[in-house]
Amino acid sequence: MAKELSSTVRHFLRTQVLRSDYIIVGEQPSMVTRLPYEQKLERVHDLCIRNGYRTAPECEAIRQRLYESQNNTHHPAALLLTQSYLPNCVVEAGQQDELQLLRLTRNLERQARQLPGNSRHFQSSTLEWNARSYLMCLPLDIHFLLVEHDGALLAA
Repeated sequence: MAKELSSTVRHFLRTQVLRSDYIIVGEQPSMVTRLPYEQKLERVHDLCIRNGYRTAPECEAIRQRLYESQNNTHHPAALLLTQSYLPNCVVEAGQQDELQLLRLTRNLERQARQLPGNSRHFQSSTLEWNARSYLMCLPLDIHFLLVEHDGALLAA
């Protein structure tokens, strides 16, 4: 049995510990401000530029503004990023009856479809936060990242 144990340890050392093909992943250099939603911000930033929803200078100005404000409003990431990058795609719904809500949704969808870019498919959703209701009509890629799958950053 001792012979088997030593061969097991020797095998482990040879195959795992003494390997030379490991990839060492270091931490990224820390910035002055680290936002809790920074990965989503970067992904939305890239999607807006790549799909033509915003120009690169506009996106960079938005990102700088978000870094400088450090989310003092404490909005949820989906709402904050949507209001920052795609302000015509979100509106506060307030207390409205169904007919007014339907009109508001149609107007929001009409505004969202005027968004420049490649996306022709949009998804509407609502977000409840701080006793307020917000309507959003987002391109599918942005909606998937921010609303539908909150942890979709790894899958996107």
